[in-house]
Amino acid sequence: MPVELVVHKKSALSQKKLRESIEGLLRGLRVDRGLLVVLLTDDAELRALNKAYRKKDKPTDVLSFNFSAGPASKDVLGDLAISLDTAARQAKERGHSLFTEVVILCAHGLLHLRGYDHERSPAEASRMLRRERRLLREIGIERDALTARGVTPNRRSQLRRARTPIPTKRKRT
Repeated sequence: MPVELVVHKKSALSQKKLRESIEGLLRGLRVDRGLLVVLLTDDAELRALNKAYRKKDKPTDVLSFNFSAGPASKDVLGDLAISLDTAARQAKERGHSLFTEVVILCAHGLLHLRGYDHERSPAEASRMLRRERRLLREIGIERDALTARGVTPNRRSQLRRARTPIPTKRKRT
């Protein structure tokens, strides 16, 4: 299962370490064949891709492009596009490294490639978040690094309706 990293924005990320982590995620998903291309780029390029493919004129953290239905589906798993600009902001907000955030985004994107979709329903969002946590734990990234990854107040209430407990930070008084 080859992993190709395409770097359009330079960073201090270790490509070798990132490739190893992605390969670990793929093993956790029991994916043993097909090329995965991971584009590491900036907000401007992700905004253009998001506008072209999702009709949303704003940058995002990760986009997944699934090729499983095409004629080359046995040879190509899909593409992930990650904005290092957004990943850096999210890493800072969540108190972990850029590397950890990029691996989290890879896990999230890979789950989309495998058919998970948190936008489908609160129950599906809950199912995807649980699988993301388990997958990351298998490669040594614990729940603390996820600190309710992407859980906005609206999404938090969606997940509560799905009866999935989300740990919240308690304020010290």
